[in-house]
Amino acid sequence: MSEELCSVLFSRAVAAEAFRGVAPWRVVLAALAGMRPEPGWEGCQIYEAAPTDDRDEDVCVVVRGPAARQVATRLTTALGAVGIPVHDQRDGGLDPRGPIAEARSGEWGHGRREPPA
Repeated sequence: MSEELCSVLFSRAVAAEAFRGVAPWRVVLAALAGMRPEPGWEGCQIYEAAPTDDRDEDVCVVVRGPAARQVATRLTTALGAVGIPVHDQRDGGLDPRGPIAEARSGEWGHGRREPPA
């Protein structure tokens, strides 16, 4: 399995305005809901990462695994379709801090668990 790494960055403020009260990782899940993983994406993982260059105003999403560039490009399009423009997509990425999803058997498996109430 090829191990590619790509990053997708979007504005935390824009996401908060478009999806009031919704955590950024859930916005990514909403975008992924419209993207059925292709067979070559099996095992591809989506993570939230720490903001780049100490820019808390950005959300950084890291795509790791097979076809990461293709998945990142499709995620960029999907985020735009739900009203979240991506302002940067690049090769490489920061250390993941929280799993969001993983492509498993043609579906996006949820990578996050809710904290206990």
